[in-house]
Amino acid sequence: MVKFSIVLVTFNRLDFTKQTIASFLKTSPPDFEMIIVDNASTEPGFQEYLTELEKDDRIKVIRNKVNLGWGAAINIGLSYCHTDCILLSNNDVIYKDGWFEKCIQAYQDFPEIGVLGLWKHPFAHTTLFEIERGKTKLVVKDLMPAVAWFMKKEVIQKVGKFFEAGPCVNPDGTPRRGGCGEDTNYNLRVSQIGLWNCGLKEDVAIHITGT
Repeated sequence: MVKFSIVLVTFNRLDFTKQTIASFLKTSPPDFEMIIVDNASTEPGFQEYLTELEKDDRIKVIRNKVNLGWGAAINIGLSYCHTDCILLSNNDVIYKDGWFEKCIQAYQDFPEIGVLGLWKHPFAHTTLFEIERGKTKLVVKDLMPAVAWFMKKEVIQKVGKFFEAGPCVNPDGTPRRGGCGEDTNYNLRVSQIGLWNCGLKEDVAIHITGT
């Protein structure tokens, strides 16, 4: 039985992508399905690498003809998920041992979780509170963009699709700084239904670029 899904959005950066997938395979339970949504990567060797990955029956690659941006790619990937637990990932993440078990424990201890970030943004937004329950310590923020989110499918269905606006703009149409990845508007909508945007007190993933 497949235990969880991962939707991984890629766009070039082959070296980072290889590190991300290698660390995921090393630290994750084997019963997963991986949906890679590639935003038309053109870097030499990238498509060949994706073709090699497809030899693993657990891995499915969706190739977009153009760069549709992070939100659109995530929405495409979500349509292929068959499990109740879904990891949303960028392609510049190093996963630590035990990340999955710690995330599952967090959901058991805190049913209020809406978005669980595996890596907390170091300078974005204000800490609301830190809390401990059961075996888990969380830090909860009003918004928490992070390079990897662990979510329940039922929450995603309730909140709706991620914002789709191409590769590098905010929900209000202004240019996005940095990697043009996470959808903070989604965090707002999670908060509006009374759930938490949070992360484990100790990160269980590392952002390779740290931005």
